Amino acid sequence: MLNKIFSPFLLIFSVIMFGYIFFQSEIILNSEKRNYYLLYYIISITLIIISIISFFLDKKIRTYLIIILISIFSTLYIFEIILSYDNYFFNKEIKLKEKIYNQKTEKLYDKRSKFKIYKDLKKNNKNITLAVPPFSYLFEGNLNKIKKDIFPLSGISNSKTIHCNESGFYSIYQSDRYGFNNPDKEWDNEEVEILLIGDSFAHGACVNRPNDIGSVLRNLTDSPIINLGYSSSGPLIEYASLREYTPKKTNHIVWIYFEGNDLDDLQIELQSKLLNKYITNLNYSQKLKNNQMLIDLVSNQLLVNEKKYYIKNFIKLGNFVNFIKQHILSNNNKIYQKIDEKKNINDFIDIIKLANKFAKNNNSKFYFVYLPDTRRLIQKYSNKNYDSIKYEINRLGIPFLDINKEVVEKEKNPLILFPFEIINHYNSYGYNKVANSIYKMIYK
Repeated sequence: MLNKIFSPFLLIFSVIMFGYIFFQSEIILNSEKRNYYLLYYIISITLIIISIISFFLDKKIRTYLIIILISIFSTLYIFEIILSYDNYFFNKEIKLKEKIYNQKTEKLYDKRSKFKIYKDLKKNNKNITLAVPPFSYLFEGNLNKIKKDIFPLSGISNSKTIHCNESGFYSIYQSDRYGFNNPDKEWDNEEVEILLIGDSFAHGACVNRPNDIGSVLRNLTDSPIINLGYSSSGPLIEYASLREYTPKKTNHIVWIYFEGNDLDDLQIELQSKLLNKYITNLNYSQKLKNNQMLIDLVSNQLLVNEKKYYIKNFIKLGNFVNFIKQHILSNNNKIYQKIDEKKNINDFIDIIKLANKFAKNNNSKFYFVYLPDTRRLIQKYSNKNYDSIKYEINRLGIPFLDINKEVVEKEKNPLILFPFEIINHYNSYGYNKVANSIYKMIYK
């Protein structure tokens, strides 16, 4: 029986699979993530070819083919189940962190996923949420189901927000009225001393207040500090955030650039028609300050859809695919280096020019902080973009702070800047050093 229905079933399944992939890649995501779906395209087309060939195979050979395919898919999904239920099982870094954390604190390393801790804490506190990176909306077709002409640049407002875990515990902060990582009272001040913009490092991953850069600067200056940083944001989202949220009376604007992925993020952000309006129209605004209720609605909807993501991710063997990319195809990040060398810095410098012009029009002093790619400490690393970016920033007359020279290279053991001396985001000590360097740059 199985032998008879195998060929038509496989053909129908593979055609439906191809159609679904095409619909997601080309229709829902408007071809913006075609490279991500390339592997799935190859798999579905391969299955279509195999199914067609199977119609003409001998019955005995077809039986062998059935056994082989069932064995392969069974093995893959068993592996997927293992990775789904214990994503630390194959992660030597996490296991090492867990061992160190347990020894030093006599506490258990929190191995829960973000959604597991979110689910657990939600039972006792309905006002708990997750950090929702604006970068997510670049690929979320479900955003259009709510409202097409808005692109959130922050998270959910006035909520306990679960961020990330690199030190054995999840950092959790109370978001402000606009969904950023600030004490809400900071927005009540008529004059802001320093405004920070950047990605996860500016956001404060993965430490609690008062150990993030913004909090350290508040203590150093005893003045109002606004932090517009958000995880995964690239230069275009950051520039848009400046335009939407910078108070009129802001004395200093500090742009925190991370060489590890900012240029890559920018190339993706430039594909957004809405975000490009901030470049082509200097008067454009989404008036996001007046639309926080809608932003909260959109962000909460994304969280609901994220729950469904786990089912889809399981069907797509998502954990298995990521495991292959990280542990087999990574090859010491040679792929990253190849991409990095081809980056066009002109787009980034154009945005910096716009940000600098915006600062001048706002009577604010503009500063540029260059965070080194943390991989420099564990492997030979050459970023040709560093010299070009520094040259352009200096040519624009913007103060340039190199954290690699001012912080990292001054430590006898630079790894002390990171949790468990393992490369990730900075720990409390590392963020403190960066914040102090920013303070000295501004007030030297």
